[in-house]
Amino acid sequence: LHALLERVVDDQRLLWQERGLQVQVDAPACTASVDADKLAIVLANLLANALRFSPPGGIVVLRLRDDARRVTIDCLDDGPGVAAEDIERVFEPFYQGRNQAPGARRGSGIGLSIVREIVQAHGGDCCLLPSDRGAHFRIEIPHAPTA
Repeated sequence: LHALLERVVDDQRLLWQERGLQVQVDAPACTASVDADKLAIVLANLLANALRFSPPGGIVVLRLRDDARRVTIDCLDDGPGVAAEDIERVFEPFYQGRNQAPGARRGSGIGLSIVREIVQAHGGDCCLLPSDRGAHFRIEIPHAPTA
């Protein structure tokens, strides 16, 4: 999974370098039974959102944790965060929140719904956590498939 995170970050390198952003990957080497291509889509969507909303010079952190039951991946950014009134709907298809990146074109509103769909297909869950800086998204995928 560490290599997958690094690949996704590298795929978007031109975008984050052009904006003067830093992307930090905090991930031990670990493996999990996942569809790597689908999980790459999840990570790419989370990273693209974080890059889109982070101000120039900001930092995006991708953090991976592994325990006996699950793999947890956090994506944290320096953007404006998600408005309180948008929290319940942020994973709905086509929903676009109130806090939009200045000067950026509006997205389609399907990125986070795709994240949720793929993570749930892996038997996992995704959520938006409270944060005192930017947005903090978390995905959790169990090691053993749930019945």
